[in-house]
Amino acid sequence: MENPQDRIEYLRGLLAEDPNEPFLHYAICLEIMKKDGEAALPLFREMLLSYPAYLPAYFQAAKLMAENGLTNEAAEVLDLGLPVAENQADFHALSELKGLKQDILAGEFD
Repeated sequence: MENPQDRIEYLRGLLAEDPNEPFLHYAICLEIMKKDGEAALPLFREMLLSYPAYLPAYFQAAKLMAENGLTNEAAEVLDLGLPVAENQADFHALSELKGLKQDILAGEFD
């Protein structure tokens, strides 16, 4: 599927069959983010509320927020994601979340 809109529609079809699968929500967020980052922001926010244990969403959401000038919100999202990574013993994700937070605090996105 070369066309991003086709991928989004395909993923939405899968989501209709399995609406509680967090990966499908995440994949849709990523596809929309490729086309329009601002349009993906509310989808990431909703995803983090609906699936707080889905760890990959924290990094992508926070990075997108920071890139769109929402550094305070990004830092808050990372603060929520850090204990999730710790509880899941995902030390790679924990390191990435901490690194992104350091970048935000250092003004890398200002």
